Amino acid sequence: MLGALAPVTVASEQQSAAYRCDAGYFCMYTERDGGGLRCQFRDRTADTAARCSWAASTNVRSVYNNSTFGKVTFYTSTNFNNRVGSTPPQAGGNLTGTYRIRSLTW
Repeated sequence: MLGALAPVTVASEQQSAAYRCDAGYFCMYTERDGGGLRCQFRDRTADTAARCSWAASTNVRSVYNNSTFGKVTFYTSTNFNNRVGSTPPQAGGNLTGTYRIRSLTW
């Protein structure tokens, strides 16, 4: 079961049209329902800001895990500290929008 701050799972097994996310990637967005700016990650990332220009300064409002690698766990601090939620493969949804995702693991 997902934690209270984790995204709501998209009901469909297929990626929602609103979430633009390449196959094999985890994507995070600045707006709800996959809108706004997007950053995508293909592997474990200790500092999302190193590969995403807005990650250190902008809250994440939605995510999508378009991989089959497994659940993506995300953290509000770099180097995998302060776990805030996770998203299973082929799922995603809206977050509370009150925090930044600063690192993530598969």
